[in-house]
Amino acid sequence: MSFREVFNNDEWFKLQEAVFWMFFEIAGADGKVDKNEIMALRRICDNSKLLSNQLIVEILDSIGTQIIDSFSTKRFDSSEIRNGLKEISQILIGRIDSKEAVYFKKSLIAIGAYIANSSGSYLTSMISDSEEQTLHELSLFLKLRHKDLLTFPTIIEMLKHLDTNIKD
Repeated sequence: MSFREVFNNDEWFKLQEAVFWMFFEIAGADGKVDKNEIMALRRICDNSKLLSNQLIVEILDSIGTQIIDSFSTKRFDSSEIRNGLKEISQILIGRIDSKEAVYFKKSLIAIGAYIANSSGSYLTSMISDSEEQTLHELSLFLKLRHKDLLTFPTIIEMLKHLDTNIKD
């Protein structure tokens, strides 16, 4: 069964938006959205199966390039994003297995980390302090607990898998 069948149209749209909320919060955390961050999102969508979470794969596959182009010009208010991420947790409860829900939320954080890691200076950390802080805050809005972050696969393991397997 497809995960698309589990959610109504409004819920599915919110799950799709969650990818863009992560993008805008992370890409904008340092005050600028650059070409490398947009290309990172495209690479994630093109290589969705590397995330190994069926729900995120279905969502990324449903997004497509046209949606990326239209959303890249859209602006979200930070409070809208943070409230939306809280709502994502509510949408998932009872609809899918709790482990699958945690894996989905960790996949969103891994996407954010991948985007954050796509730009910056090679002389310093690729992820800025503001992006790192934003990732932490977003994990809290998604209601990820510390023990969730420590279970396999960890976000670091997911990020390493993406970095190793995504070709530019």
